[in-house]
Amino acid sequence: MSFFKSVADIDQIIADLPPVDGATQNRVAARQSQLTKPPGSLGKLEELAIWMAGWQRSEHPDIKHGQCLVFAGNHGVVAQAVSPFPAEVTAHMVKNAETGGSAINQLCRVAGLELTITPLQLETPTRDITIGPAMDRDEVLAAMNAGLKPLPIQVTI
Repeated sequence: MSFFKSVADIDQIIADLPPVDGATQNRVAARQSQLTKPPGSLGKLEELAIWMAGWQRSEHPDIKHGQCLVFAGNHGVVAQAVSPFPAEVTAHMVKNAETGGSAINQLCRVAGLELTITPLQLETPTRDITIGPAMDRDEVLAAMNAGLKPLPIQVTI
């Protein structure tokens, strides 16, 4: 299945998303600064919570039907010794997740999220990001399309 015909299709979907409500984001950010924790201690999670609150226009954003998408691939930067594991381990890690034996399975179970694992050309790593872009636009497009799955059609009678 191929939904995205070009990278411009992806850009258009992002552009068509509803805008965030800045006032809601400000209230949520102010509340976070009053919580008993060091400011910024939750890192990107805090930023995501503020963004999601603004996007949902709710000070208590909620995910009712969440999905965790994992795109597994091998990265050319591994040649720079940035990983303790060789690229060959990735296929084993994917199989472990597909059979429910990895940490992501447990996190999704506890959070009530559907998990989808999509292996992306495990035998062909991306290029090394220390030298240049890991993927060109066509490769990004192929990866985005690889992760698509049909959405359930809901019919109201």
